[in-house]
Amino acid sequence: MLKSFYDTLYFYHYNKVKKRDAHPEIVTLGLISFCQGTNLISMYILLSFIFDFSFNKYIMIGILISMFIINYYHYQIKGVGKKILKEDNRPMSKNTRIKSFIYSFCSAFLPLALIYIKNEFF
Repeated sequence: MLKSFYDTLYFYHYNKVKKRDAHPEIVTLGLISFCQGTNLISMYILLSFIFDFSFNKYIMIGILISMFIINYYHYQIKGVGKKILKEDNRPMSKNTRIKSFIYSFCSAFLPLALIYIKNEFF
């Protein structure tokens, strides 16, 4: 189900950006990688709360870069992105768009909120 969600996101954002940009796959991969990377960063910050170690900003940057490389390999080199784009029957319902917006919003702001909470209360 999660893979299907990311594939639907890829298809939707690729077609949306294709109208305006010459390389829509980079923007699409950047968005998906950013969301996945910030989710991993949130887990890293939570682990730093639990085990009481200081987090390193270079590890967080490394997580974002590695997620982009992993997604680039998955969607571009393995050719999964082309297979998704050949299937034109991936409509994005209103419910999926709302889930996508909530997912992107939470992915962007959860690490910032966790860092704020750690700095203010711990």
